[in-house]
Formats: sequence, structure tokens, C-alpha cells
Amino acid sequence: MRQRNKGGGSLRPSRIVTIRPAPKSVDRFPVRVAEREATISTWALVWAIALASRCCVALILPNAEQDGYSYAEVITRFSGLMASGNLRPSHLFGFWLPLFQFISAILNLFIHNPIVAGKIVNLICGTITCVLVFAITQNLTKSLAYAWLAFALIILNPLHILYSAACMTDVPHSCLVLGSLWFILRKRWIGGALLAALAECVRIEAWALIFVLPCLQLIRERRISLIALAILLVPPVAWLAIGRYATGDAFTYFADRARYQASYLEFYPTRHGFTFSDVYRDAIYFLSGANGAVLLAAIIANGIIISRRLIVSRDLWWSVIAIGAYGCALFSALLFAYVTKGQ
Repeated sequence: MRQRNKGGGSLRPSRIVTIRPAPKSVDRFPVRVAEREATISTWALVWAIALASRCCVALILPNAEQDGYSYAEVITRFSGLMASGNLRPSHLFGFWLPLFQFISAILNLFIHNPIVAGKIVNLICGTITCVLVFAITQNLTKSLAYAWLAFALIILNPLHILYSAACMTDVPHSCLVLGSLWFILRKRWIGGALLAALAECVRIEAWALIFVLPCLQLIRERRISLIALAILLVPPVAWLAIGRYATGDAFTYFADRARYQASYLEFYPTRHGFTFSDVYRDAIYFLSGANGAVLLAAIIANGIIISRRLIVSRDLWWSVIAIGAYGCALFSALLFAYVTKGQ
């Protein structure tokens, strides 16, 4: 029924307006701030623990192997050439790829102790490696508990402790590979390619990443970045050019390694084949270097992911594929060299 106003006109029925409660932006804001503060404090604690642990071992432990002193000789030679202004690209050529020695030589210009310079580089790389293990695990599992567990495994890993205090390439190489993987997990292909290229300048097994990164980008984005591919190709091409400039033959580096391997096989005749005792001993050495606890944790993690295969997100599968590709590529490079008697 319509109602009449004083002027005699009718009044239309009023519309019903639903008033919704305002979004609780004010209530959510303190939670986000608290989460951000917790994250910052967590990262600060991770960095502090990693740096303190690697500083302590660098001060206490000696070089892990005799090779550390050979690296120190190269560092001394490089820093001497730098100081005199006579360093040339041909001087970089040698039995080992030169990036670690080159960076340590720059530091040695101020320290004047090649062993200590190499130890400092390893200390820094060992610290970053531990943090990257925490970050990558958190990215994969979305769990701080698992990230702390992985961090504890790497912090307490006896071999990682030992080699973080050495003047050698093992830990710097691992640091660069993990850094590259971290960028790839975030789909930053240029950054991943840059760090992979630096790893290629430290150890030759990183050359396997030349094939891995383009394949991962093709899987993820159905395209290949030509810039990233060019970055990955620069180190091997540059190394062949340096070999050609230094010796007249671009493949001298591989010939030197082949002669070394031939001498090794001549000294150990059973290595020409695959005896059970040799293969068993090598497997034990490999498991010792890879660390049994880490391998067990990886197997358990894979089991958890496979058991949850029906509910995992696309991003989680991408993390699994990327991490698996990096691990398989490096392992396959070592396995190929072992089977072909090239390592």
C-alpha cells in the first residue's frame, strides 16, 4: 500500500540497501607486519649462525687436501702479475679453471697470504651456501621447520665444514650452483645464467648446466632466452680461446687432463677396468662426500612429495623439476667421466 504525503502525492516503496561490513584491513595490517618482522629476524639468525660457524672453522682447520697448496701457488703467481701490471689472458691458462684463483689473488694483494685469501673466499662462499640451502628448502617445502632441518644438516656436515676452511674450489663452486638454482626457482633466467656461467669458470662439471637451463626454460615457458644461452656459452668459448692464445691449441686443456688420467691409470692398472673392490670403494667415497644424512633426507623428501602428488601445486612441481634437473646434470657429468675413464 502506498502512503500519501501532505501534498497528496504517493510515496514509492524505498529500496532495501544491504550494508556490508568494511574489510578488516586495519585488523590484518598488524599480522602482516608481525609476519614480516618474524621473517627478517629469521633470516638474520640464519645469516648469523652460518657466518659464525664458518668463521670459527676457518680459523681452526687446515687445508683439506694438498691441492689447496697448489691453488695457493697459482694465487701467488696471479697476485704477483697483478701487482706488476703484467697479467695477461694467457697467464690464466692452467690445469684448473681460473676464477677462484683470480678472485683470491685480488684479495691477496691486500692480505699477502694466499692460503688465508683462499680461506676467506671459501668462508664467504660457505656461509652463503648454508643460507641458500635454507632458502631453497623453504621455497620447496613452504615450511620453516624443514628449512631449519636442511640448514642444520649443512651447517653440521663434517665435509662442508672442512672444505669451507680450505683454499679450494669445492665450496665456491657449490655456492655458485646453488645461487643459480635459486634464481631459476624464481624464474629469473638471466641471473641464473650469470651465476651458472661463473660456476663454469670454477669447475668443469658445471658445463653440464649449459644444457640444463635452456631445457628448464623451455619446460616452464615454452621458449629459450637467447641472452641466457649466450651467457652460458661464454665461459667454455673463452676458455678455448685462452688455450689457443696461450699454447697455440684450443684443446690443450683437455689434452693435459687426458695425460694426467693416463698416468693415473698406469699407476693403478686395475682402474683400466671396473673391479668390484674399486667400484665399491669409489661408491663409499662418493656417499661419504655427498653425506649419508643428506642423501637419506633427500630420499625421504622425495617420498613425501610423491605421496602427495595429487594435491601439490604447479609451483611445487616446478621446484622439484628444477632441483632434480640440477642434481641429475651434475651427477650425470661425474658418472659419464667415471665410466669413460675421464675422471
